[in-house]
Amino acid sequence: DYFPPPRISSTVSDKRAVSAWEMENDAFAALALLRHDERIDPARIGIMGVSKGAIAALSSAIEIRKQWRRTGEMVFALHVGIVPGCTVQHRVARTTGKPILFLLAEKDDYTPAPLCLAYAEKMRATGADVTVKIYRGAHHGWEALGRLNELGRAENYSHCRAVLEDDGRLYVPQADRHMSQAEYAEWARLHCMFLGRTHAGGGTAELRRQATDDLLQFLKARGF
Repeated sequence: DYFPPPRISSTVSDKRAVSAWEMENDAFAALALLRHDERIDPARIGIMGVSKGAIAALSSAIEIRKQWRRTGEMVFALHVGIVPGCTVQHRVARTTGKPILFLLAEKDDYTPAPLCLAYAEKMRATGADVTVKIYRGAHHGWEALGRLNELGRAENYSHCRAVLEDDGRLYVPQADRHMSQAEYAEWARLHCMFLGRTHAGGGTAELRRQATDDLLQFLKARGF
């Protein structure tokens, strides 16, 4: 749970409050701990996240990031990303080879599904085991039952495309140059991030049942 330690409740209106990189490293700290718990099979620990947490869950599947984190050969047994942000993608999307599941929303205007479809194909091209489910008519945050809400103060980075190189630099097509992570974060806030025009919620009990069934089928098919 990433929010209580820094005493924040959300990153919707300020993406800098907690980064996906911090989440990813915290997840591996948890994995290192759980692997030594005699009640748990260390070869059967997966990772699942929603939105920014989903970025961490999927990024942890990318092979080159093992070097960046200095976590050696420690890997998760599978990866599940629910409505992840896919605006930044590794140029070389080679994975650890563990199964990956994308759960996407057709009408997501916060973390658009088409970008993730392209990323999933890029991963598949390296030989990765990738499954994609798209929920028709669903918006971001569809796991929340009730009415659809407009997030007027949300920082929306859906137009901030970038390609992540193996050396950690980002190639930004809109600027036609490479940037450091810090430089890109500042550039994006000034040139492509916008506030609002973002919706979340509107989920139904049927949609939640379907997503749960899809997840369980994915797990069962891979021996979990």
